[in-house]
Amino acid sequence: MRQPEPAALAGRTLLAIAVVLPGAVVFGEGLLQACLPAMRAVITWLAPDFAVENLTIADLNADRVLRLDIANRNHLHIGRHLVPPGRSINATINVLAPLIPVVSALVTALAWQGNWRQTLLRLPFLTLLLLPVLLADAPLVLVALTWDFWHYAANSGEASAWTLWMQFLTRGGRPALGIVCGLLAVLLSQRQASRMSHSAHVSPARMTN
Repeated sequence: MRQPEPAALAGRTLLAIAVVLPGAVVFGEGLLQACLPAMRAVITWLAPDFAVENLTIADLNADRVLRLDIANRNHLHIGRHLVPPGRSINATINVLAPLIPVVSALVTALAWQGNWRQTLLRLPFLTLLLLPVLLADAPLVLVALTWDFWHYAANSGEASAWTLWMQFLTRGGRPALGIVCGLLAVLLSQRQASRMSHSAHVSPARMTN
């Protein structure tokens, strides 16, 4: 993968940010709204002992948040405590947080050097790479927050893999994942363009033989 010149890359990055950020603000909530049924299914898979009562976008003070209301189906053994079934709790995250990987991936893919055909070729790969990230981000964090709530209330001091992943995401992991997806989309699109170019050169040669 050919590395772009720093000055040109900086200019294209600023231009990409100027395009992507307003788009995320305008269309981001609608994108998340469309993903809610799939996110609900992911939460159910991640936490089969809990019933998802509600997953929605709501107002919290001056913020728009993604809110999960969840209740345990069975008794929960947390430390030395036994939690009876049906205890409902909620967890929220800012509605823009799951969009951070999407924004950083789009900026990376659009800022990398290439003509408009090369840039458009990156978008299908970017969609395939970003979809699992988008659908897993909020469910993992919301499940981790509910886990933290129960264990904090019980003063158990236990941690979970969900909590560690949440800490990774909230401490710089989201933009890092987006950049990786953007660079992978660039690499995959370059390989696809190379195959298409090779096929275009091979076909006329076969016709003349």
